Amino acid sequence: MSLTFCEQLIASATARPGKIAMTRLGATGSESTTFGSMLDQIRSIAWRLEKEGINFGDRVALMGENHPQWAMIYLGILYRGAVVVPLDPAGMIETLSAFVENSEAKRAFIAYGSLDKFRAVCDRTGKSIPIVAFGVNDLSQVEKNGHELFSDWAGTPRPEGFDDARPPAKAGDMAILIYTSGTTGVPKAVPLTHGNIVSETDAVEESMGFTEKEIILSLLPLFHAYSQIVNLWIATLIGASVIYITELSSEEILRGLKEGRVTALTGVPRLWYLFHKKIFDGVRAQPMLVRKLFSWMMGANGFLRDRLGINAGRLFFRQVHEAFGGNLRIAASGGSSFDAEVARDFHKLGFTMLQAYGLTETSGAATVTRFEDNRVGSVGKPLPNVEVKIDEPNEEGIGEVLIRGPIVMPGYYRNPEANSEAFTEDGWFRSGDLGRFDADGHLYITGRKKTSSFCLRARTFIPKR
Repeated sequence: MSLTFCEQLIASATARPGKIAMTRLGATGSESTTFGSMLDQIRSIAWRLEKEGINFGDRVALMGENHPQWAMIYLGILYRGAVVVPLDPAGMIETLSAFVENSEAKRAFIAYGSLDKFRAVCDRTGKSIPIVAFGVNDLSQVEKNGHELFSDWAGTPRPEGFDDARPPAKAGDMAILIYTSGTTGVPKAVPLTHGNIVSETDAVEESMGFTEKEIILSLLPLFHAYSQIVNLWIATLIGASVIYITELSSEEILRGLKEGRVTALTGVPRLWYLFHKKIFDGVRAQPMLVRKLFSWMMGANGFLRDRLGINAGRLFFRQVHEAFGGNLRIAASGGSSFDAEVARDFHKLGFTMLQAYGLTETSGAATVTRFEDNRVGSVGKPLPNVEVKIDEPNEEGIGEVLIRGPIVMPGYYRNPEANSEAFTEDGWFRSGDLGRFDADGHLYITGRKKTSSFCLRARTFIPKR
């Protein structure tokens, strides 16, 4: 019998208790958490949830910016067998209120900077939801409002035998409830199961070549499924390390890449476009001879990679690679289509830009490009055990992308009308996106039939210049 997500989490952390699991880089230094300490805090959170009356399947809200404590709370909720309801800290109070009401969240973990907003949500809904504050830098303000602290929860002593008991959740049990729409009508909530998570993690890990040696920079907000795939699911289960930064600025991102010796970075296209602009703005500022030499080397490395399978990017463009920390191995983009010319430029510079396509409803990625089969412009081939087909293709082979497999959600939460529209009679999920396959089975997204829930909002990911 295959292990559940939480059982794999335990096995991973137990196998490498002294290895660094998470590091938060701040202006005055860094703070790291080992896998052993992480598991200890996760278990304490899980026990405290049980002690405070959070039952199996109860929903627990989680809102705040990326932080190691966010990750441990998330995993602690799953360990308990409760359901994480991740919320956007920049969301409108009206929208957040609708999500909290629909989910019937019984407790909330809220970052210090989001406490006022969540209190406004409670006032609007008329609900008195107990709050645990995390990422706290002003204890007096938190204590004045009667909130509990993450540090107390994560340090809660556990009863004898708790650590030996199997976490209660099984593959078919709900793990996460992610909201994808506004306040008009019934909120559209995507429930992902523990089995969805394991299926997605196994498939992406196999297809994109993640290993326990990876050091991952966490940039995309963790309330999105796309970010959770790499930063939480894969990193936790394979034993990779995750770097968190305190500010989403170009300077802090580059500092994180360099000081963290980052090997893997996932982002939306806009992030990579900003990196691209920064590189080529710098080139354009150079004398003509340097610009011509740079252009020649790009052409030469493109030829070497395409014709001979040789990548001289680190040799030709040492300064560019060092700006990314000098160790970047996996560069991935998802969330919307990626400009083919920008992808070609990164290819010529010596980076392999992997593409992913999927929706929240498919646990994130449903197709990815591979290192050994990375066709520029496509979003790759289906993940292992995932089926993708084009519905009613026109003369150009374009039609709606349909997806089926163990990564697909069981159905929208308490929304039968949305479910009847989202699935075909034989169980295929309608993505709402238009696409086509080439002769070799690579998928190309050509447009949208409807708004895709996995088209992440660029606002959240635009670094400060």
